[in-house]
Amino acid sequence: MDVHWRFIPAARNSYAALYAACEQEGYILEPVRTPAPDVTCYSLNSLNAQNYLHEIAAADCLTIVGGPHATALPEEVAEYADYVIVGEGEFTLPRLLRDIQAGGEGKIPGVMTGGWYKPQNSCVRLDAFPAFSEIKGYVEITRGCPFSCGYCQTPRIFGHCMRHRSVDEIVRYTGRHQQARFVSPNAFAYGSDGIHPRWNKVEALLKACKNQ
Repeated sequence: MDVHWRFIPAARNSYAALYAACEQEGYILEPVRTPAPDVTCYSLNSLNAQNYLHEIAAADCLTIVGGPHATALPEEVAEYADYVIVGEGEFTLPRLLRDIQAGGEGKIPGVMTGGWYKPQNSCVRLDAFPAFSEIKGYVEITRGCPFSCGYCQTPRIFGHCMRHRSVDEIVRYTGRHQQARFVSPNAFAYGSDGIHPRWNKVEALLKACKNQ
């Protein structure tokens, strides 16, 4: 089964992370500028979603749509996409691809399809998935946020519990390039619950990166 990734500049880091996650399971997300058989995947935000609505609806292949917009408005996206991934994709996307390849209907937790939906029953442990592989991306060091700001989707997508990539894993990925960027809802929250900073954890991370 051929699986493609619709290249969208705003989704470059999502591509890097999901490329690596799918690669572990034997699926290579080949980048394309137009939908291509057998499956084309999209990651949309609410600023660009309208630009791809008609393309997805008219695609001559199976379409999988995830990202912040799909998580916020899955019912809307399900009107024109075959499958909608709600929430994190590293575990759900490869699982959905396996189900499709096996002839299933894609009715797995975290996926909306044909009016069917069941929430995800697990969350991603960052160390279980590579930050990136062949496609360079940022190093996501933390996910989640304990707060509930009305303008922010972070807790809705990733939950209120802070999860952190280990120092050893972060150092392993930062060492691959001369320059590395970290992604975190709150950089000073590394190693903490997101409310009470643990400066020793932040200091240990920075020292480890400096000394590599």
